[in-house]
Amino acid sequence: MIEARSQGQTLLSAVTTTGASSEIDLSEMTSATFYITAASVTSGGTLSIQVKSPAGTWFNADTQTISASGGTVVTLNGAFGPARANLTARTDGTYTVEVFAKK
Repeated sequence: MIEARSQGQTLLSAVTTTGASSEIDLSEMTSATFYITAASVTSGGTLSIQVKSPAGTWFNADTQTISASGGTVVTLNGAFGPARANLTARTDGTYTVEVFAKK
């Protein structure tokens, strides 16, 4: 498990295939901001920020449909455990997700 750091952690880096990142530990954080950067997108994709339940199942805390190049910001507030970025659908382009968390 990757540990969240205040200076940022890259979860996905210019990915071109669907799938989830490694999980990041947000258990000691009060908020986390995820920066989604899309490049060379003409059709798009779907990217979810997921958190793990105490039972160990992943659920979507936020889902973004990306239809153009550019940036999207997702902020989660509250106490969390593990989280990850998951590109669940993709037609074209590349996707990068960075997270910045604070205590």
